[in-house]
Amino acid sequence: MSRRLSRSLEQIRTALEAAGEAARERTGKSRARQAFEMMVLRARGYSPDDYYTLRLYERQPRSDDGLLRRREFSRLRYRLNPKHAEVVPFNKWVSSLYLETLGVRVPACHGMYHRKRGILRNGQRLSSAADVALLLARMPGGLVIKPIDGSHGRDVIVIVAYDAAHGRLQRADGSELALDQLVAKLDESAEGWVVQERIVQHPNLAALHPQSVNTARLVTLCSDDGVPAVIAGVLRIGTGDSEVDNTTGGG
Repeated sequence: MSRRLSRSLEQIRTALEAAGEAARERTGKSRARQAFEMMVLRARGYSPDDYYTLRLYERQPRSDDGLLRRREFSRLRYRLNPKHAEVVPFNKWVSSLYLETLGVRVPACHGMYHRKRGILRNGQRLSSAADVALLLARMPGGLVIKPIDGSHGRDVIVIVAYDAAHGRLQRADGSELALDQLVAKLDESAEGWVVQERIVQHPNLAALHPQSVNTARLVTLCSDDGVPAVIAGVLRIGTGDSEVDNTTGGG
C-alpha cells in the first residue's frame, strides 16, 4: 500500500470516528457507505473533513456551487495572514498560557498530561493515574482533556464528575469511565494532553444541547488600514451524545 493511500485511509477512519455516527443518524447511510463516498469525493479534491463540514453526505457537490474546500481555504488563509501573525505554534498548552499573559479570557489551563513530562501549573507532576486523581479531587466542577495539538474536536474528553471511592468518571455524554481506562488512553499519545477547566454555559445555550459547550463565533477580516470588520457570525450546536459542537463531530 502506498504512503499516500495509507494516509487517505487513516484520514477517512479518523473522520468516521468523529462524525460517522451523527451522519448515519441523519441520513441512514452506513459507515461503509460514507467511507466509499469519501473515497469517490477524494478524487475530486474533497477531503474527509470537507465531507462532514460541507455536509456532502447529504448531497453531491456541483462544479458551480462555490464550495470552498479545506485545501483552498488553507491556501487563502495563509495568503491573507502573514507568517508573523502566528505568534506561537499550534500547541494548546503554550497558546493558553500565552493568551493569559495578554489578558485574554480563556478557560483556565491546569496542566499538561504526559506519561513522562506531564506537569501542572504549580510545577507538580501530572503523569500518572494518582496525579490525575488528585487533580480531579480538587476540581469538583470537572475537567476537559484535549490532545495538545488536536483540532476539529477530535478525542476531546469532558469529565463532569468523579467518584473517588470507586475510581469512576462520569462524562458529559452520560457514559462512565474508569480512571485507569482514561489514563491508559492518555498514555497512548506521544505528544500529550492539555487539561483545562470545564466551562459551564448559559442555561439558554445548554437547553439547545447540554452535552457540549455551544459556541458563537465571529468571522472578521482586517482591511488595509488594520481595522477588523465582522463579516459573518455562526452559532455552533452539538448533536446527539457528542461532547463537542464541531461540524466535523456532527454539530
